[in-house]
Amino acid sequence: MAPHAAVPAGSAGLFGSETPAVASATDDPAAVELGVSFVPSVAGSATGIRFYKGASNTGTHKGNLWSSSGTKLASVTFTGETASGWQGATLATPVALTAGKRYIVSYLAPRGNYAYTTNYFANAKTAGSLTARAGSNGVYKYGSTGGFPSSSFKSTNYFVDVAFQPSAVTPTPAPTPTPAPTPTPAPTPTPAPSPAPAPSGWPSAATTGVPAGTALTSSGGLNITTAGTVISGRNISGDVHVSAPNVVIKNSKVNGRIIVDRGSTGTLIQRVEIAGPGVSHPDTDRPGISVSDYTCDGCNIHGWGKGAYTDTNVVIKNSWIHNMPVYGDPGNGGSHNEPILAINAKNITITNNRLDAGLQGNFSAALALYSQGGTTENALVQGNLFNGGGFCLYAGTDNSIRAVGVRILGNTFGTEMAPKCGFYGAATAYYNGNGSQWSGNVWQNTGATVPMP
Repeated sequence: MAPHAAVPAGSAGLFGSETPAVASATDDPAAVELGVSFVPSVAGSATGIRFYKGASNTGTHKGNLWSSSGTKLASVTFTGETASGWQGATLATPVALTAGKRYIVSYLAPRGNYAYTTNYFANAKTAGSLTARAGSNGVYKYGSTGGFPSSSFKSTNYFVDVAFQPSAVTPTPAPTPTPAPTPTPAPTPTPAPSPAPAPSGWPSAATTGVPAGTALTSSGGLNITTAGTVISGRNISGDVHVSAPNVVIKNSKVNGRIIVDRGSTGTLIQRVEIAGPGVSHPDTDRPGISVSDYTCDGCNIHGWGKGAYTDTNVVIKNSWIHNMPVYGDPGNGGSHNEPILAINAKNITITNNRLDAGLQGNFSAALALYSQGGTTENALVQGNLFNGGGFCLYAGTDNSIRAVGVRILGNTFGTEMAPKCGFYGAATAYYNGNGSQWSGNVWQNTGATVPMP
């Protein structure tokens, strides 16, 4: 067993000597498994587990290492702990880790009172050969016996760490030198071509919402009735109501909702953060943006029970919808939650978004296309990352109403919330007819094809 804060020689982790903003969550004494997901960039071995302990985080702590699908790879019980600070334990047998694959390291806090820093994973964390992704990282699972943690809240870091040792690389023997040939003049070099841009990742805090460095001017809620109005660089406290065509809202934060009236065509919402109260309350079971004839590009929507409601002629792209509060029991008037909800939608495009739902019973789906008394028609759903919900995707067909022209192409079904993406599975309610298509959809953790439901 390693000393309380040590890791095996030659190993390194993500957080070093960092300390949390809150050492002990004294208002949460329930038993909970807390962890972080990470990806090694090179092959190596997990040799130990660490966690940060506050003085009131008592009881016997047990560390665990998991695959992304929830298979337990190793466990260790912490002994010889100090009253507070970083605690470490060495695994009895190192666990081989594959470069590029995702793993979760966690520990059970049997009496809660865990350490944390909220919004730590607004940006990815890279240290040496390890990266913890941004967004729905920092994971937990309540229960006296712990278990595979898959829920997340406000990108919170619970300060759990893995001791990682890269595999040794056997050097190639140097060749026997040969006499150098008589040098010839070097040809005039051809200018190197400009490098291709690096491929972009999923939408995140860095690529959605107000661009970094933008100065904002505070204002109250807005009722826009003049065609062609442009709103830019605002910090708006209140709702924005659009009742005119060709309105632009960009590079701004809305501490409220955006409501686009039907008939107010051509509305563009670009690089806007739409922030709800983020609390469990009946008022939060409303969409951050609605209803029709709008484009939401690079939006960061959070704190509302529904992210976006789409009706007709809507485009949502390059956006991140996450951290939605739930209210009550959905069977008794409580909230039903979806990052994107569409009912009888016509002519909608949902592309390159990151849609993070939870696994509570309130969460129907990451993307819910429903046909209820009408038909979902002409929907392109392409290049998105889905996580959470009962099913991650409801694909438009409802009982005897069969969707028309719903194209589900090249999407990624994540396993951050559950091994099957949603609690029950990846997708449902898809009808393979009426011009609909299902192609190129894959699992995030393996790249394997997600079969047509």
